[in-house]
Amino acid sequence: TSGIVTGITVAGQFFIQAGPGAWDGVYVYDNQQTVTVGDSVTFTCNVSEYNGLTELSGVANFVVVSSGNSLYAPVVITSGTMDEQYEGVLVKVNNANCTVADAGNGMWTIDDGSGAVNTDDVIFHFTPNAGTHYDVIGIGYYSFGAYKILPRDASDITIASGIEDVNNASVISVFPNPAVSFFTIQSSERIASVELFNVVGEKIHTFEDNLVNYPVSAYKPGVYFVKIYTQNGSVITKRIKL
Repeated sequence: TSGIVTGITVAGQFFIQAGPGAWDGVYVYDNQQTVTVGDSVTFTCNVSEYNGLTELSGVANFVVVSSGNSLYAPVVITSGTMDEQYEGVLVKVNNANCTVADAGNGMWTIDDGSGAVNTDDVIFHFTPNAGTHYDVIGIGYYSFGAYKILPRDASDITIASGIEDVNNASVISVFPNPAVSFFTIQSSERIASVELFNVVGEKIHTFEDNLVNYPVSAYKPGVYFVKIYTQNGSVITKRIKL
């Protein structure tokens, strides 16, 4: 078989993907090989089901054909459809609410409205905020009787932008973008609170109530998310800090 390495759990245990869609990925268990994400590899092996997860083992004739290859784009799925066809496949769930920030054993739960699925820290540990919506990329996985998604690093998890569940009649305007010293919020509704998140979803500041200009000069240049709460709900908007 052959494929491109998409993620590594520990040395010698990794995932490969050989195409752009469902059924194109698989887990490889072989403690003899050292690989890097982006390696194109070929080998012979045994195929088995280990505790419900399809696994390649007994690897022989292993060759790294080339390195630095581009990965297949993540398959966009809904959280409720994560199942066996996506084992070993890079997937993405958009605009999923973190319903449980700590589901135990390094897991947290997301739900985009289609059903819940856990993310797991087999490769990368992340501490989410309950009630925040995330776009999550990761590798499909199965363990302890459940399908999961394994993010690989911080870039696989971002706050979903453009989320708006406030009353349609409300008008919220946030400017300027980019911002240097502060951003301004104008709203037809009373603002209850405003929070600032970094690009991986960590809340880094809660602003004082009833401000007009919200200071950001203390923060490094980059992408941030502003979550604005009103009496009718909340809205998240992506902001750039120069």
